Amino acid sequence: MKIKHLFGPKSGTIEHIDNSTGNLLIAAGLAEHIPYKDFRERLREEGQGMQTPDPNFVVGVQWQVKERLLGPVGSSSAYIERRSMSGTTCADSPDCFTDCPANIRAQWLAFNKREDPDAVVERQQQEKYRRDAQQKEQNALENGRARVILIGVK
Repeated sequence: MKIKHLFGPKSGTIEHIDNSTGNLLIAAGLAEHIPYKDFRERLREEGQGMQTPDPNFVVGVQWQVKERLLGPVGSSSAYIERRSMSGTTCADSPDCFTDCPANIRAQWLAFNKREDPDAVVERQQQEKYRRDAQQKEQNALENGRARVILIGVK
């Protein structure tokens, strides 16, 4: 609301204030209402009072790949977040969106193909145990052949 102060130290000044205070000053006879010239002037003056923009306001469409923890063991998966003026939508697959960009699809695929570090260590240990078992079996066969040959010679 735009008012002109009639009395006091602000006498003669025009000021933009909130509606409740303006209505109180006008009702008390201390100020008079000054109408805006048009909606552009009102928006310009009221917009000056807005100190911070809305953090949820999105121009266009924003895409992001985010991580979701799946449990106490530390495993995780990726999901896609699509933010627009109409809201935020999340999906577990880029196939859920018809307009998913190629780079977001690639990020999602790369993230979900990534192996859990504990699973990698466990797989490496299993491979080592398998190699060790094969080596022991091969050594046992070679030792057995050597005994058979030695026994045949005596």
